[in-house]
Amino acid sequence: MKEAIRVQGRNLFPADINYIKQEIANHPDRHRTRLSQELCAAWNWMDEVGRPKDMACRTMLLKLECRGLLALSLRKRSSTNHLRGKFFQPILHDTSALSGALRSIQPISLVCVDRRDEVLLWQTLLTQYHYLGFTTRVGQSLSYMAYTCDGRPLACLLFGAAAWKTAARDEFIGWNTKARERNISRVVNNMRFLIPLWVNVPHLASHVLGMALRQLPGDWLIKYGFEPVLIETFVEKKCFKGTCHKAANNPAHPKKRYADEKFTPESIRKDKFIPYRSGKFFIGGKYCKIRYKEIRNVLWQRGAGEKRLRLIVLAPIPYHLSPNSRANYRDPVYLLTDANDMNIHKLIQAYVDRWKIEVNHRDEKQHLGVGDPQVSGSKL
Repeated sequence: MKEAIRVQGRNLFPADINYIKQEIANHPDRHRTRLSQELCAAWNWMDEVGRPKDMACRTMLLKLECRGLLALSLRKRSSTNHLRGKFFQPILHDTSALSGALRSIQPISLVCVDRRDEVLLWQTLLTQYHYLGFTTRVGQSLSYMAYTCDGRPLACLLFGAAAWKTAARDEFIGWNTKARERNISRVVNNMRFLIPLWVNVPHLASHVLGMALRQLPGDWLIKYGFEPVLIETFVEKKCFKGTCHKAANNPAHPKKRYADEKFTPESIRKDKFIPYRSGKFFIGGKYCKIRYKEIRNVLWQRGAGEKRLRLIVLAPIPYHLSPNSRANYRDPVYLLTDANDMNIHKLIQAYVDRWKIEVNHRDEKQHLGVGDPQVSGSKL
């Protein structure tokens, strides 16, 4: 590797990779967390309020190991991240009907959820009553709970970091790749919004959303050291109309939409209304089960014009580093093809076979230097 590679938002040069390898070799007894902390300190890799970007650094290390660029020390203990929220026990809460005019429950208070009792109630409501459920928060986030004037919970909200890439949003803003990488942290996503079923108060949803839009920038500044400039959300049109989102803003600054019908491969992967199918494919000398989704008649506006394409989404495939190790998962795969008449199983198998060739070419270039020597002339 002679040129820089971009991993987790950082440009890494060969000298950086060698530095990490040297740190691992010099301190073989250090655990991975200590290594990431040392790297953050050495590179001054901090967030806006001066905290080390420890989790981002650990993710970067794992990605480098997956690419075969370095070998991390063995884990001191098994990761428990995949168990977060799995054994959560909901707490008892009042579900008696709450109805009436909006003015009858005012003033409504919107508070950041930080006390343990509030966190447990907030998590209980989202886990049991939100159609997407809830497991855990990842990255930068703020949680809110709305209460009536007499202290009854009205709504739960969760705001977090926006997705790295969203075609409709990126087109709406009009930024290029470099501008997005510099400023994506200024975009915040409303990941969850819940008004429990027993609450029936007209205009409550838009009122609470409006309160959140006014309060969030200041709270985000206190916690993370900067104010967001764009707050986004995505409405599942099969289930909701999004009326409260349209009404939440000041009429002088109407809410704008990225798009009505556009979608991304990632949104298709996460869409629970599009079921996975499965099949067995020959991978690594044995047959493995792969889950996939298929969408036909896709228009790709950046190259295919009006040509109808076929989108295939492969779910993350599990693999084991050793026979008794915990399962790891490869990244999801998105295939876009104009082979509309080809059998789906033959198409996926062709991709799997071709991928092994591509990996072999990559390894030959990175580890054996194939491709670097260049010769010319009529006599060899």
